[in-house]
Order: sequence, then structure tokens, then C-alpha cells
Amino acid sequence: MKKKRISMILCVALLFSLVSLASMEKAFASEGAWVLKETLYGVGAEWQESPRGEHRYNVGNGNGVLIQESNRHEIEEHSPGITHNHPDRHMHVIYAWTTPPEVLQADQKVSIEVKQEVRANETGGLWINFHAIARRALSGGHFEIEGHPGKTSLRLGQYQSAKNDELWVQGSTSVTFSGTVWSALPEGTERILQVQTGPGRMGLSRVRYVYEWQESAAPEPTPTPAPEPAPTSEPTPSSTSDENNLIFDNNNIAGVLNGPSNPTQFTIQQPHQITKIETYHWNNQRGAPAGRIGLQHTDGTIYGPWTATARTGYMNTPNAYWFVEPNATIKAGTYTVIDSDPASWSHNSQSNNEGFARVWGNATDAPAPAPQPEPEPTPTPAPPATTGQAMEATNAGNRMEWPTVRGALGYRIFRSTDPSKLGESVTDFFIEELPFIDVNIQPNTDYHYTVKPVLREANPLQDIQEELGEAIATYTVRSSSNIISSTQQRSFIVLTIDKPHMIVNGVAEEIDPGRGTVPRITSGRTMVPIRAIVEAMGGTVGWDGNESKITLNARGNQVEMWLNRNDIRTNGSMSRMDVAPVSIGGRTFVPLRFSTDNLDARAEWINSTREVVIIY
Repeated sequence: MKKKRISMILCVALLFSLVSLASMEKAFASEGAWVLKETLYGVGAEWQESPRGEHRYNVGNGNGVLIQESNRHEIEEHSPGITHNHPDRHMHVIYAWTTPPEVLQADQKVSIEVKQEVRANETGGLWINFHAIARRALSGGHFEIEGHPGKTSLRLGQYQSAKNDELWVQGSTSVTFSGTVWSALPEGTERILQVQTGPGRMGLSRVRYVYEWQESAAPEPTPTPAPEPAPTSEPTPSSTSDENNLIFDNNNIAGVLNGPSNPTQFTIQQPHQITKIETYHWNNQRGAPAGRIGLQHTDGTIYGPWTATARTGYMNTPNAYWFVEPNATIKAGTYTVIDSDPASWSHNSQSNNEGFARVWGNATDAPAPAPQPEPEPTPTPAPPATTGQAMEATNAGNRMEWPTVRGALGYRIFRSTDPSKLGESVTDFFIEELPFIDVNIQPNTDYHYTVKPVLREANPLQDIQEELGEAIATYTVRSSSNIISSTQQRSFIVLTIDKPHMIVNGVAEEIDPGRGTVPRITSGRTMVPIRAIVEAMGGTVGWDGNESKITLNARGNQVEMWLNRNDIRTNGSMSRMDVAPVSIGGRTFVPLRFSTDNLDARAEWINSTREVVIIY
């Protein structure tokens, strides 16, 4: 009898599959399209409507951790060696893929770009498959790796087999899997496009994109397809609706990722009057609050940036499209499109990983004038701003942004309750980063703000005074009635979901230098890497590995929490939280509100910008 050989092989499967939900497979001739109805996330046999986040599991006599996000799965496993031939194993990989299109034509070829980032590959094996799974005795088509006919599996690891459908790659790589989706079927029929990651043959983590056949969903063909069909409810100026005036367009209908890695550039051979510029921010169907768009010539000349207006995109995605209508004349040459929020800017491989943009304009023989910044607001106080505009009265304080000025070192904000006076600077130092939130105010009070750029920094040792430019923005706003009145000077920290920087009293700092750690939402709570926040408040963070305990000391308070436990102890008094602290990627994340409330601080959420403001 042969002795059974134990192989320490880690199997990780990434499976794109077309799963039939109904028993009919006969094509149904009709006009329509497959429309994305919902996205589901599964770990093991459990399914939910949002990503699971961190999930820990056992691997033999070792352990593993999965971090499940919308289109990114991170898997890390450790296990001790059991024989000389099978030493200690450490496998760590990240898989990310472009989101499938929201609308698919019958029998459409779909291409999904997949990135495999290998951080550890010490023995063991990882494998990725894209193929159809059978369900209710029905089967679907396989996805193949482009450029490798017949290869439906991407594998990583020491133990290579000789199967003809496997492509072995031992390090980080990017590939594209392609497959053909379903034919037309009766109205309301559902199908699934599934992504599956391991370990194990059946996979541990899955994402299901559920599509429904809709008779009226077929989009009308356009000369320049965009990622989402433009809404018909908003009229477009005639000067920009003529596609003959479109001088640049890198949009396409494939799935997109955030954060382009290449600059978006175009070239014109003669001066043009630019009538409209549009960028696209799908951002996993969340959109992004409109920021600023500009153009930069290769010689460094900057036109704009201009404050953008946002409009709704496909599937009612808020703020998916940003656009400006500058009517500015620019000289001939090569330009880079500047978008103020590259973290949410959409791109994919078909756009050469450049941010999606479209530019309209008309050629002109007139020489281009020197670029001018956006017109300065009139010196009279501006009317109270509304949510989403440059000034917003929130429960945290008065939040403001303004057009940046090229060459400015920073900005001074002056505050007054008398519209005829400039008032005092709200900070001793100048502001370097936006947004700024004035937290040292009283409730139900009209405040008048003036913003001036800092052109030269003061140096008392050399008798140099600070030099300010003319006012670039003025605002008038009534503070929220929910502001907590205080006679003490207060500070603020601003964190934005999915962004790796925080703003401490107007100065940008990286939350976790070099690691890109970002705040995230789990079970309706904002989870943050707590060390940077507590240290910014002048406190300390302690860690007890034996108890997996986090201790926060700040502002005369001590807060104790434990990983994966809902208990919290504040100055010796025990209570419970509805979300437990977790460890993600080697960093401890805790529920922000429970932490700050017990450190004599306050956290406020701004929906329009997905920002959390901590006041202390």
C-alpha cells in the first residue's frame, strides 16, 4: 500500500463564471440588454449585500486571513512545515479586477483585467480560474486568458502540474480574461457573473454580479460611447453637444478602476477655444463630490483650474460626471487634464490607464491670451451656501473650500461677525490643505469669511513680513444650531473614506506613512487606524499582545478595547460597542465614534463629502 504523500499546497481560485438562474437556455430573440441588478458578496456559504471585510480562518495547523473588498481580495496564509520536503509556508497575494460593465449586450464579449500582486511566495501554490460553474445541471462558457489560447487558469507556486489549461506565473502580473455572455432571453431572466477567490477548490470568497434581461435596456448607439449613457433629463448646451467639436475622448464602456496611473493627455495643432471638459467618477457607484478641472501645457502653463459641476450618471450614481464650461482659448501643444480627485477618477486598460475625460472646443486663429485664474468673487458678502458648495454649515463647524492659486504657499482665512470688517485670522498659521473646517464658532451665528493666498512666508529674524494676495473668496454663512458652544480653542482632524491622508488643523498628513491605509465603513460604522488619530490629539496608543488589547490615553482619559471583542473600558468602567476592533493588513482598526466619544472628543459625519470630522 502506497504511503499517502501530504502536499502543503495553498489553492486560491479566482473564478469568473456565468451562472444560470433559470432553466431556460434557449436564446430568446428580442431587443434589450443585460442590466446589472445587484452585487452580492459571499464568504463560505454566507451571502450579504456589502463586502465582508476581514475574515480569519484556520489552515491545517496554521492560519489565514482574507480581506474582502468590492473588487479586491487580499489573502495571506502561514503554516509551519511538517516534513523536510514541506518547510514553513507563507503565501500573500492581492487580486484586483476591473468592475464588469453595468449594461451588457446579448452575446457580448467581456474583457476583465486582473492584477495579481504577490507579496510572499514561499512554497505552496496559488491558482486562479475563470470559468463557468454548473448550476441546476446547466453549464456556461469559460473565460480564457488573452494571448494564451486554451488557458483558463492562472497559477502561482512551487508545485507545477502539466494541465494544458493552466498558465503559471511566479510573481506579480496583469492579465485579461475574456468570455462571451448570454444570448437574449425572456424579460426578467437573471444570470450571474461570478468572481471566486480561494483557498480551496471551491473557493473561500465570492462576488456575484447579478444581471437581468430588460427589453427596453438596449442603449442607442452613439458615435463616442461613454462608460454610462448620458441622462436625457439635463439639456446640454448646443455648443458642446455637437460631436464634431469633440477634440479628445478616451471613454469606453468596459469596467473601470479608481486612480489612474498614467496622465490624461491630448494634443492640438493650433489654438482652440475650449468650451467644455468632462471627467468621469464612477467610484463603485458612489460618485464623488465635484471638485476642480484644469489643463496644463507641457511648458508648465496652467489654465484654470475651474470649479466643476456634477451630474448624475447611470444607475442614478450621484456626481458621476464632472464638467466645466470655461470658454477659454488655449495655445497649440500637448496638454494634461488635471482632476482634483484622482483617487475617484475612473480608468481602465482600454484608456491606457489614463483618467476618463472628454474635451470639446473650436479651432481658432486668434492667439491664446495668458491664462487667468477663476474670477475673484465680488467683495460683497456671498449668500449663504448650500450643501455641496464651497461653504457648508455642518454640525462639526463651517466647512469651506476655494479655487487654489498657482504659486501660493497657503491661505489665510479671516473671520468676522461684522460684514464691514475683515476680522481676525482663524489660525495662527496659514492653511496648506483643503477642506478647512472652522470649529471655533458659536451656534446660530452669521459669520463672514475672506480667503487670501499667502505669497511670501514671514521670517522675523530677517525682518521679512508675511505677504498676502488679494481676496480670492468671500463667504457668508449661518452656523448650525447643533454647534456646541465653547470658550476653549478647539482643533480638528478630517478623514475621508478610502483616502490615505488626514487633515489636522489645515495641514495634510499621511495616516499610515508608506502603507496607504485608509478609513473604511464596516457594518455602518467608520473604522479607522487609531494610532495616527490619537497621536495627532497628543495622546498615546498601547498594545498588549497577550490580551490583544488596545489602550488609548488622551485628554486625561484611558480607553481599553480588545481585538474582535465588543467590550470597551473607559476610565475603569465597562460598556459595549456594536462593532468590534479588527486587524487589517497588520493595522488595528477601531470604531471611530466609540473611541473619540470616550476621549472627550466629538466625531461628526458629512454625507456630501464622505468625511469624518473629529473635534477636540
